[in-house]
Amino acid sequence: MAKGNILLVDDEPAFRQLAQSWLSQSGYQVETAADLAAARAQLKRFDADLILLDLSLPPEFDPLHTLQAMAEFNSRPVIILTGHAERQLALDAIALGAWDFIAKPVDPELLAVVIKRALNKHHLDTELQQLKQQQQTDAGLQRLIGVSTPMIAMRTLIQRIAPTDVRVLVTGPSGTGKEVVSRALHELSRRARQPFVSVHCGAIPAELLESELFGYVKGAFTGADKDRPGLLKLADNGTLFLDEIGEMPLPMQVKLLRVLQEGTYFPVGGREQQKIDVRLISATNA
Repeated sequence: MAKGNILLVDDEPAFRQLAQSWLSQSGYQVETAADLAAARAQLKRFDADLILLDLSLPPEFDPLHTLQAMAEFNSRPVIILTGHAERQLALDAIALGAWDFIAKPVDPELLAVVIKRALNKHHLDTELQQLKQQQQTDAGLQRLIGVSTPMIAMRTLIQRIAPTDVRVLVTGPSGTGKEVVSRALHELSRRARQPFVSVHCGAIPAELLESELFGYVKGAFTGADKDRPGLLKLADNGTLFLDEIGEMPLPMQVKLLRVLQEGTYFPVGGREQQKIDVRLISATNA
């Protein structure tokens, strides 16, 4: 089994062949590319764990161009191959996120040590990220207690749809934990660090619901002495949970449709359209 996958990007055919031979004999799976365009094509089919990148690549032979392109590979360790005259540029590359640099002519033993250290660090980072994701998943589901077949199926479904922005309707009798499910969907989503705003549609008088959701501008009605953002605005970039959506008056449902279709709304009394990015989760016992 290969120790790891390495992509070597260098415009010198003799060096590519020699380095590929060294690394293959050391147990690595190695692919090569002569320029950045070929490297991008290789990465579409070859899952590289590490990239060896020459600073001066065709057609530009411009180290600064290569450093700018290096950002494309930032999910993997990048080891820069450089001439002695490019030492400062190599240091700049490390400042931009490269793992290390090696001067040409390359010492095979030094190369082996640097690659081993870089791959070890990469594998540790990957494992740490997986542990963090698992911890987040465990935290999001810890309030969903039970080992019955329906509970297991529900947890599986939550984990599958939570990372998406799909809108969700949670149904069930009162007291069965519809808001718990909704919070789990939020906490396991990319919006987890953003607000989770809960609105009980049946607890707010119909005449106040529009201003509570959309907010209002100064002078919109008696007592509106200043602009006030609504709950939609407070939930921007996060999740809006509409509990008992069936209790929402029909005229409000029509106005909410614009939010769902276009991601826009008007505050009460306002003429300036507001843009919003929220994930909508609704619940009903009907």
